[in-house]
Amino acid sequence: MVNGRPSNTAFQPTADRAGRLGLVTGLREGRNVVEVLNHGASAKLTLINYPGGGPVFSGPHQSPFVCETQTFKLPDGGTLGPAREPDCWAPTKVQYLYKSVSDGQLKPFPSGGPPTADVAKATIKDGATVDYVVRLESGVVNRAIYQVAVLARPDEAVSPLNSPRGWNGRLVYAFGGGCGAAYRQGRATVGVVNHPEFGNDPLELGYAIATATLNTLGQNCNDVTSAETAMMVKERFIETFGAPMFTIGWGGSGGSMQQNLLVANYPGILDGIIPERSFPDTLTTLVSGADCPLLHNFLKDASGWSDAQKTAVVGFPSYDHCAKAWFNYLPRWVSPLGSGCDATAFVTAQEGGAIAGTQSAAPTHRLYDPKTSPAGVRCGYFDNSSNIWGLNRDGSARRPLDNVGVQYGLDAFNRGVIGFEQFAELNRRIGGFDANAQIVSARMRADPQALHIAYATGRVNQGYGMDAVPILDLRSYVDNNVPPDVHTAQTTDVARTRLLSANGQANNFVAWITASRGSLRDDMVDAASPMRTATREAIAAMDAWLVAIQGDVSNSPSARKVVANRPASLQDACFDAAGHRHNLSTTDGKACIATFFSTGDPRIAAGAPLARLHMKCALGPVRAGDYARPLSTGQLARLREIFPDGVCDYERPPVGQVKPVGTWLAYSEPGRYRPLPRQ
Repeated sequence: MVNGRPSNTAFQPTADRAGRLGLVTGLREGRNVVEVLNHGASAKLTLINYPGGGPVFSGPHQSPFVCETQTFKLPDGGTLGPAREPDCWAPTKVQYLYKSVSDGQLKPFPSGGPPTADVAKATIKDGATVDYVVRLESGVVNRAIYQVAVLARPDEAVSPLNSPRGWNGRLVYAFGGGCGAAYRQGRATVGVVNHPEFGNDPLELGYAIATATLNTLGQNCNDVTSAETAMMVKERFIETFGAPMFTIGWGGSGGSMQQNLLVANYPGILDGIIPERSFPDTLTTLVSGADCPLLHNFLKDASGWSDAQKTAVVGFPSYDHCAKAWFNYLPRWVSPLGSGCDATAFVTAQEGGAIAGTQSAAPTHRLYDPKTSPAGVRCGYFDNSSNIWGLNRDGSARRPLDNVGVQYGLDAFNRGVIGFEQFAELNRRIGGFDANAQIVSARMRADPQALHIAYATGRVNQGYGMDAVPILDLRSYVDNNVPPDVHTAQTTDVARTRLLSANGQANNFVAWITASRGSLRDDMVDAASPMRTATREAIAAMDAWLVAIQGDVSNSPSARKVVANRPASLQDACFDAAGHRHNLSTTDGKACIATFFSTGDPRIAAGAPLARLHMKCALGPVRAGDYARPLSTGQLARLREIFPDGVCDYERPPVGQVKPVGTWLAYSEPGRYRPLPRQ
């Protein structure tokens, strides 16, 4: 019975014969009562049904928001067609592709079917051989364009009670990188076929793969919206194919941020994660990178500074990691001035675009400008996530950015790499970002409410709760690549340190590092690269780990099951240039890892602990005993003048730090959060 009326749901015995399974439809938006009657016995469940266009917990929909179903390209060259406002909905399309024996490419399945001899075979994980035919579904959920791929022929009747023969029962959910405030639906997903990082490796083993445009941070840098989208796409998947045995998260850079934050704040969507080129969260990564424009602004014209001295101050493997690599990302991440937006998203109606909730597309002059368009669209990271941070009176989002008391180059000074005059002048002139992300002489001061929100809602990922999920951290070592790359190895150490601090152990965390082919692109696209070899092995390793956990029927807590069922062979490892894996506990592993040294970042070089949890540091007085080199009375007086409020005392907790108030938080309005109602 649904809301007191008989349901036409057809129930079938489950595979283990322990119960019955059916797809209940006909739910209305809002509260629903589902009742099951069986020979006089009954049970009730209250469900809250949310609209397919969302939101569920991410807060009021972003506006303006560009619908892009008409420009989202499908494999056959077509699109999803015009979007319906205000939820950017378009009809779902199912297409079929097949792998050609003749050239190994995935091609559209012709209406009459391809020649049988040209259809390749795939051997899925259980050993069964099936036709290499891919069912690709594309549609709209939560205003995002989603895609799901699985091995299935057109003549198969797919349903939750009749899963495709080519599906091995597992789901891989892919997350894309970058970080951008684009106010747009997105014109591409990270890929469920011909994925840029794992090709079709999981697909041809029978894994289903899912993702959506709002799961690529480069198209919408809001991890809460990403989590909500992943939840809704997974629900769509279950209603179409059935519940997966488990779901594995996958993705690099911004994709790793999403996985880590999703596991910490919205547990249950992902059962195990494989973050590549990982960062533990977006916010502290932004802080680390945001120091670079400030440092470069001073150092680019500073006389008497050697490259070695500059490198010591920025903390990265080279000064160019700040001056070139991170400089490509910042300050546009925090800027509301339009550089954080993809201006092409504000397309004209003639180009087929539409903005949800408006009569026509917004021209670029609607982007924020403090003089000509003060009420325009603000395009910074914080503005894009204003539901989380809340708003100031002028319409800007609150910011937790702070560098008051930070002694840039402290480690370099203590080690004698730079002199006192260099140390003092650097800190006198470092400055900060104003509200428009322009560099000014004054240092940044965090909004106190934003600081509290950063910790209370889990935007700073402190590691709590992450011990209940298997994590296989995977990266190629690019620290010494030219040109420099932002995906340096120390962030894996940061993630492990946070787990240890929050949970007392990090035995659910395994780190694999591989030799690089010279660039991330080569590491990803070359199917024979050490990274791609590690990718294939990572899928198998995570699968075995999750199968073992599911087989554990003990009453042990989840975190204990994760550790107890980690395969003995699954250890921290190094992949050499030939792609051979060596556990770090072995002699070969120690030799392999010897050249893969880890460095730091500007805040670590300024004395911050490796965990990098300080958004704003507690301040203490300038004291001679805190420096490794002797200071004169005059030098101490000068430092006290430079730091009138005091200097960072990293032995004290971060200002505003609290444990997360809970998981599954919903944002009813900007800056306000509460637990998502469960019934």
